[in-house]
Amino acid sequence: MRTAYGIYRTLQLYLETANDSTLDEHFKSGVQLGSGLSSLMLSLLPGKVMKVAELLGYAGDRESALQTLMAAGGWTPGKAKPAVSAEADGVRRAICDMGLLTFHLVISFLM
Repeated sequence: MRTAYGIYRTLQLYLETANDSTLDEHFKSGVQLGSGLSSLMLSLLPGKVMKVAELLGYAGDRESALQTLMAAGGWTPGKAKPAVSAEADGVRRAICDMGLLTFHLVISFLM
C-alpha cells in the first residue's frame, strides 16, 4: 500500500508540473484515478487514525482528492456538462466519475 501510494503521489506531482498536452489521456486518467481515490479513502479515516497515518507519511486531503477526480473529466462546479469530450477522455475517466458519484450520493449521506 505504501509503495503504491508513493508512486501515485510522485506521478501526480509529475502531471501537475509537466502540464504537457502530449501526455497520453489514458495515463493521465489512470494517475488521477489512483491518486484521487487513495487520497479520498485516506481522508475518510477517523481523526485519531489519520494522525497516525500522517506520521507514517500518508496524506488525505478530501478537497484535493475530489478536485483530482473531477479533473479527469473536466468537471467544474456550476456546469452540468464536463469540459472533456467523450473522444478525448481516458479509459479510467468513467471510474473517476463513478467515484465522485459514490462519494456525493452515498458516502456523504452516511457521514
